[in-house]
Amino acid sequence: MSLLALIGAGLAAAASFVSSAVSVIGGAVASTAVSIMTKLPVVVEKALPVVRAIGTIINAVSPFVGIQAPDNENMEEIGAKAMQDGTRPRRPDETAQEYLDYLRNEVELNEEKYEKLTNDQKLGCATVGIALRAEEMSDFTGVQISPEFLVMAQKSKMQYEQISKMIEVFKNNGETTLDDVPKYLDNTLDESKVERVGGLVKETIKENDPHLEDREIYEEIIEMKRNYNNPDEYIPS
Repeated sequence: MSLLALIGAGLAAAASFVSSAVSVIGGAVASTAVSIMTKLPVVVEKALPVVRAIGTIINAVSPFVGIQAPDNENMEEIGAKAMQDGTRPRRPDETAQEYLDYLRNEVELNEEKYEKLTNDQKLGCATVGIALRAEEMSDFTGVQISPEFLVMAQKSKMQYEQISKMIEVFKNNGETTLDDVPKYLDNTLDESKVERVGGLVKETIKENDPHLEDREIYEEIIEMKRNYNNPDEYIPS
C-alpha cells in the first residue's frame, strides 16, 4: 500500500500538494514529508500544531548536535521556498544541508503567495521543511532521524537535551537508526532487541541526568511510554 493511500481524507490535499513538487524537492524528501502526515491527527487544524512542535524540536536539538542553522527556523517558510515557482530542483549530488543553504541564502520567499496558502498547503510546506532538516540531521550525526522517531519524540514529550543525548548514545553504540525506540515504547519491538534498546534508553536518561537513581530512570521510561501510548491525541497548545 502506498503512503498516499494511508493518508486520511483530511490530509489528502496536503499530501497531494507535496507530491506535486516531487520534481523539485526530490522523491526522498516528498516521501518523508508524506510519511510524517500518516502519523498526524487526521484533521488539518490539529495536525498543524503537531508539525510545528516537531519543527521546534529540530530547531532546539540542532545546536546540541553541532548543526549551525538559523535560530527558530520556520519550517513552513523553508518548505514554501522549496516549492514556490522559480526555485531550482535539488541536484542529484546535493546534500540536504547544501540545498537548505541555497533556500536560505538565494531564494526569496514570495510573501504575497505565502500569505494566501491554505492550511493544507501550510501543512505540506511544514512537512517538507521538516523532512529536509531531518535529513540534514541524519547526515550530520550518522544516525537516521526518521518520521517515526520525530513523532515519538513530540508525543512522548522528550526533553531536547534528552533527544540529542539519545542520538549520541545510539551512535556511540554502533546504531545507525533510532527507529527501534518508538517500537520499544509501544511494546512492539522484536523481543530479541528489547534488552539492548531498553538498555540504551536507560543509558540516555542516566547520561542526561547522572543524579537519577535506577528507580527514577524506570519511572521516567514508564512516563515516556504512557505519553506515547496515550489514546488521546496530544495537541500542543
